Amino acid sequence: MLTELFIIASLETQIVAEILKPRLESHGVAVREGAAMTLFLEIDKSLETDTYVMEDVQGGWRLRAPALSELFNGAGRFLHESCYTADGMEPWTGRGTFKLFKPLRAIYFATHFYNFYHIAPMEEIQEYLEDLVLWGFNTLAFWYDLHHFKNFDDPDAVAFRERLSAFAGMARRLGMKLFYLIVSNEAYADSPVELRAIKEGGMRGGWYDSQICPSKPGGMDYLKQQFEQNCRGFIASLKPDYVTIWPYDQGGCGCELCKPWGGNAFLKIYEAFRPIGDKYFPQAKWIVAFWYCDDVEWHLGLEKVKNNPNYCDFLMEEIPVFKERPPKGTPLLGFPEISMNHQPWGGYGIAPQPDRYQKQWDARKAELSGGYPYSEGIFEDLHKAMFAQFYSYDRPAWETVRIYAAYHFGEKVADQVVDLVKLLEMNHDLPRKAKWFLDTHPTVMNWLLQNIKPLEGWPHVKNAYGLAKAIDAELPDSIRTSWRWRIFMLRTVIDLEFAEHGGLPTDVCDKSFAELIKIYHSPNSHGWVKPPISKRYKP
Repeated sequence: MLTELFIIASLETQIVAEILKPRLESHGVAVREGAAMTLFLEIDKSLETDTYVMEDVQGGWRLRAPALSELFNGAGRFLHESCYTADGMEPWTGRGTFKLFKPLRAIYFATHFYNFYHIAPMEEIQEYLEDLVLWGFNTLAFWYDLHHFKNFDDPDAVAFRERLSAFAGMARRLGMKLFYLIVSNEAYADSPVELRAIKEGGMRGGWYDSQICPSKPGGMDYLKQQFEQNCRGFIASLKPDYVTIWPYDQGGCGCELCKPWGGNAFLKIYEAFRPIGDKYFPQAKWIVAFWYCDDVEWHLGLEKVKNNPNYCDFLMEEIPVFKERPPKGTPLLGFPEISMNHQPWGGYGIAPQPDRYQKQWDARKAELSGGYPYSEGIFEDLHKAMFAQFYSYDRPAWETVRIYAAYHFGEKVADQVVDLVKLLEMNHDLPRKAKWFLDTHPTVMNWLLQNIKPLEGWPHVKNAYGLAKAIDAELPDSIRTSWRWRIFMLRTVIDLEFAEHGGLPTDVCDKSFAELIKIYHSPNSHGWVKPPISKRYKP
């Protein structure tokens, strides 16, 4: 067992040592010069991309990788798979050359709705991104959501672009690549009314009335001018490695000239944007997404690829999975939805679904070159770890749950946490009545809460709460009060209240929602990402 460790790094790898140090020390391992064992961190450019080497050397271990992202991946494995007890650290035993499973291991921050990514303090974003690169992500993806702002020069837009540029700087510092998402026909809030898209027949998913119809006279020119302004004034400065163009949610137009959107007007926008993008960021690889498209739209996209093998660098296909397959050798990326498991998203705390995502991954992994899971906040942190490990090692989801539990909550309670996750997945579809009833009819609601019958058939709700309480009692204060544990604990409290009160929220729920809102930094968030606290709540 180790109680101390020294890390030797070059100027190039010092960032890895800096990020490992506080995480090791939080687990009781002193990082100091003169320790009996040393971890050497080295960049070895002779190694193959997407590999790293862990080897024994005199007095410790050497971790070598061809670049920072792979070095972080190996360092994360050393960190997460070592065992920490009251007696010290039992270091990870893996040795040899490790080949990472998929080359593109991105995480997508949905920076809108005043969610965590949109509003949280930058130091929290930085620490969280460091956590994610240690789990295995090598690329940060984000989007500049135009509908929030009046125009390019809107002061709020200027400030938001500065925030996204800071995200990019954080990612580059960690050796991550950048992935920029463009919604094909989105526009600022003050877009010309006469050029706007038709919602009827064109909406799938989200919709904002500022979208532009490219088939109206002047519509395509407007979109090209807007895109060039965004490229010149913002996107080019990021030097993105990947750019994806998006069809629906938001996006689309239902007019006759645009139909079928995903196989017609959407592709015309991509073809118009591509030369502009190539001018400003020629290094970027392009992904054409088919999110929410149908078989006809997908088929028309494949015809483009068949007729021009250089049409794009990747296709994105996740929902649905189409029967017709792309030409052999066409790289595919996935876009798993890991956030929208409850409404509001994250509104009841953690909502883990390892079995669901294991099935989804098993169905896709043979074809995909990687992916970029869609994240609305930190409440699905466990899902991020699962997908990072899918992409890195094809590691089974439940194995990741066990590693996650042992690292974040301690080896002593790790098996109990795994059992708790199983109960929470079983309990995922617990009936939860709408919040509006509580706010609109408080007198009736008070009467109902006193007279309602408990929901039947949910014994695992009580079991989950009892198990969480038992785990909670075993945890040191530093872990018991951590946000990762609190979103577990609060989920069991909220579920028990719903179950015992016929699916209706109570004052105890409101108190729990208030704590979640504080964790998420979401007092002013959109209802989709804000826990459903009642107007009756008084701190």
